[in-house]
Amino acid sequence: MNKLEDVARQVLERERARGCLAETTMDSLKRYVNQMLALAESAGFAEPCQDLYDAFAADDRGSTERRSMHVHVNKLVDAVAGTRAVNPGGMFYNEPDMPTAEEVEAAFGKAGLAGEGAGVLVVVARADAEMARFGLTQSTMGQYRHAWRELAAYLQVKNGSLLYDEAGIRAFADEARKDPRLPEWRRKIRRKASAVLVEVALTGTCEWRLEREGPRAPTEELEVLRADYIGFLRARNLAATTIGLQDWGLRRMLEFSGATTLDDVASFGADQVAAMVGGFSGICTTRSLSTALPVVRRALDYLGEAGFCRAGLSGLVMTPYSQRGGEVTFLPVDDEVRLVQSLQEESARDRAMMLLALRLGLRDSDIRSLRFDEVDWVHDRICLSQQKTGVPLTLPLVPEVGNAIMEYITGERPSSAAGYPYVFVREQAPHVKLTSLYTVCSKALRRSGAVGEEEGPAGMHLLRRTLARRMLEASVTHAVLGDALGHSNPESGKPYISLDSRMLAACALDLSGIGFPAWCGGGGRRA
Repeated sequence: MNKLEDVARQVLERERARGCLAETTMDSLKRYVNQMLALAESAGFAEPCQDLYDAFAADDRGSTERRSMHVHVNKLVDAVAGTRAVNPGGMFYNEPDMPTAEEVEAAFGKAGLAGEGAGVLVVVARADAEMARFGLTQSTMGQYRHAWRELAAYLQVKNGSLLYDEAGIRAFADEARKDPRLPEWRRKIRRKASAVLVEVALTGTCEWRLEREGPRAPTEELEVLRADYIGFLRARNLAATTIGLQDWGLRRMLEFSGATTLDDVASFGADQVAAMVGGFSGICTTRSLSTALPVVRRALDYLGEAGFCRAGLSGLVMTPYSQRGGEVTFLPVDDEVRLVQSLQEESARDRAMMLLALRLGLRDSDIRSLRFDEVDWVHDRICLSQQKTGVPLTLPLVPEVGNAIMEYITGERPSSAAGYPYVFVREQAPHVKLTSLYTVCSKALRRSGAVGEEEGPAGMHLLRRTLARRMLEASVTHAVLGDALGHSNPESGKPYISLDSRMLAACALDLSGIGFPAWCGGGGRRA
């Protein structure tokens, strides 16, 4: 008797010992077990294994009932044999036991990091405990736990073990991104669950971030080129923001050129460069083009030097002249009044954040990062360190703003965010600091009618400039204006000069002497 036959005998004995199956049901089960043994003998399997289970599940002969029973027999055999096999749906036939809290603590050690050779289920248990801090709903946590079980089953099939494997985890997330059978929400939850697991393994904890699919080249073949370019940029020790800009430029270039293969890139010429420039012209203002087109030239230089395309193509790209300056936009008084009135229809959180920008001139980043310990209710002031410059700033907490903040804290702020240091948090779990206020501000401005649907930027900086305009109308000096707006450099106030129409009028030249005729001799010609 081989090992598989012994396991099959134990399966039947265990099911009969349960005493809850009718004799006809036991006969049916025995028949399907014998079918597995017959398949194993013909295919040369002497013991239970993943390949045997896969072959037996596939041997359904087009019958749903037969397939269901074969999967059921696989589950029973796997439970007795302890093979940790994975079913056709990508889940374990029998879920392995999760480690205890003591086992997790021992595996992460005193340093709070996963030790070498830690099991992936240990890291999953730690990640589950860490994410409990974010106040996610039970259904959301259930989705993460399901993704982690899928990941564990994936590693079992891929590596034959449940040891933590960062490369395997990243491969699981990457395959999810490419799988057309998965709905978008499943792909996102797999990527996020994988990212959380890696972060917990490397740091012992995790911080909530909105997980978005990273940018990629138009095709997998061009993704290799993009990876080479990013490696080249990183080798030059460029800042992450600079690398991001150059990467964006390359991806857009490939998109506008219509290239899908490396051979397409190798054939780049004047027509493709013209298509690139035309593409950028369609999405950029003149000022933005003066930033984007040098990025195109740099990328073309790299492609030529690296042998991806003909050298010298960057000389076909000319940067447009863009005069810096121009008038700074702000809200007229009527639109400001309309906005303030419409804020009563917004949530308490959004109203408080908008008023902080409109009445105190705070930047988007400073509003999002405002902490409870920076609001001095006793002395009616806000004392913070600016995110942009690091320079301390103290502003009066006027009643309109203070009341709006207090209304949010006492009546709307989620109770699960108690103890979180930042005043303003996300409305949906996890209740953590916001990442941007542009959408909040632009929607409120357009709902109020203060900014039209097709008009330009409508972020918090528009409200900050509106405050500057009101201060200039009240004859506030530029020095005081700079202090109120938190400028660390006197030059920072120059863009606001265009808001002061009276100062601009005083600077205008007298043109009264221009355009009058003057006589030179008797020829009758004007000089």
